[in-house]
Amino acid sequence: STLEYDLTLQASAPLGPAAPTGITLVTPVSSPGNNTTPTFNITGVINGYTVKLYSDNTCSTQVGTSVSGGTDVDITTGALTAGSYTLYATQTDLTPTESGCSTANIAYVLDTTLPSVTGEVNDAVETASKTWSWGCSETCTYQYVIDQNPGTNPSSGYGATATATQNTGSGTYYIHIQAKDTAGNESAVVHYSAVLNNVPAPTGITLV
Repeated sequence: STLEYDLTLQASAPLGPAAPTGITLVTPVSSPGNNTTPTFNITGVINGYTVKLYSDNTCSTQVGTSVSGGTDVDITTGALTAGSYTLYATQTDLTPTESGCSTANIAYVLDTTLPSVTGEVNDAVETASKTWSWGCSETCTYQYVIDQNPGTNPSSGYGATATATQNTGSGTYYIHIQAKDTAGNESAVVHYSAVLNNVPAPTGITLV
């Protein structure tokens, strides 16, 4: 009968669950990042369904999976290599039937290249005041310290300042600089020297 045909057709071709409706980046908090195993939050899913994360819009290259405990779920990917990714998701019910690939997606750029400090060299010319100015191989913030120790590691905290002056003291002074890019990669610490002389000259000469 027509009814039996309809029931058979429905049983052989189940509709399956809807695709997840949202994907957001959890860790790191922004892209680009240097975290090779980022975590994403997937929304619009059903409790108990298996949620899968893919790195292509046909949902054929899986990079992570988890079982939902509610209407959203966090998924941490396997180890990724440096590059640009666009992530999509599916959910699979208990049948098991997998949904189509989500239209919701998110971009993630994995940057693991270390920046480098540029623009300075050692200065052996004696002077009363030394100003250092430096840059970076990419967009960076910096931490630095000036002292008379050739191997100090700075720990002042990163900021936008890229210039510093030492105008007191005598002897060899060192500036120690470290850069951090927008993905969180830190450069090696670089050390630049300068020779200062601020010993006061005699103030008068009399014939004895």
